[in-house]
Amino acid sequence: MGRSLLKISIVVLSLLIASASAAEEVIQNGGFESGELFPWEEVGDHAAWSVTNSYAYNGAYSALVRGTHQLAQSFEPRPGSNIEVFSLAVMTALRAWITVEILYTDSMGPTRATLFIPAGLQWLTLDLLEYVDPDREVYGVALSGHQNGDSPDDMRTWYDAVTIQNNGPDEADDPPEVEADEAIQAETKKIRVHFNLKRPRTQLSLALRAEELPEGIYEGPVEIKVLLTQDGFTTAFEAEAELVDVPHRRDHVIRLMDQGSADKVKGRH
Repeated sequence: MGRSLLKISIVVLSLLIASASAAEEVIQNGGFESGELFPWEEVGDHAAWSVTNSYAYNGAYSALVRGTHQLAQSFEPRPGSNIEVFSLAVMTALRAWITVEILYTDSMGPTRATLFIPAGLQWLTLDLLEYVDPDREVYGVALSGHQNGDSPDDMRTWYDAVTIQNNGPDEADDPPEVEADEAIQAETKKIRVHFNLKRPRTQLSLALRAEELPEGIYEGPVEIKVLLTQDGFTTAFEAEAELVDVPHRRDHVIRLMDQGSADKVKGRH
């Protein structure tokens, strides 16, 4: 087979990439800005949790508890390896230890993060992503207060800005389109090319593979199989490409850019 270019519409690829890289917030009312706890639920019949506007890290409200009682929220299970962000803001009345639990669908029990809050009445932001087990399915989180001190006011704990973001290959409703074309050269009947896409906190590897072409076919439409890989998870898609005969070119690998970068490159030519 002679040399040929595999001309691929980036509109198709951008749809796949947008669907795979779009972060999804799975926590509802994480800042308690509704003025209510719902859909958070207190664990046990204690009525120890409430929403208050006395202190807030963001917005006007935060959640307050006196004692070690738990407040939990569940959501549709997500692979732990797809969780990209898990953070929160917390404040205690005194220096104290608090606990945050990550809940899983299996029977092995939660992951418990026991965390020291070094100063009273000062907000502390915590990145808890390292506590998420990437090999298990996450379905919820539980926040706990503390019991340090001699009075109920000593045992106050406030939470705010709770966020868990899923960045797995779930499809987005309306991914943006990018009007651009790229050309990729191949010299064999088996076409294998890799894209690298770098964005903040996201790295994707995109492999394109064309099924073996009939003898003598060097140009025209061809069915390809797109394998989109992220964090060890691979999703397969079917797409169409076009073979264009271009002699005297060498095989190469290109980097797929976002629309802003592509516009800058076009402006230099």
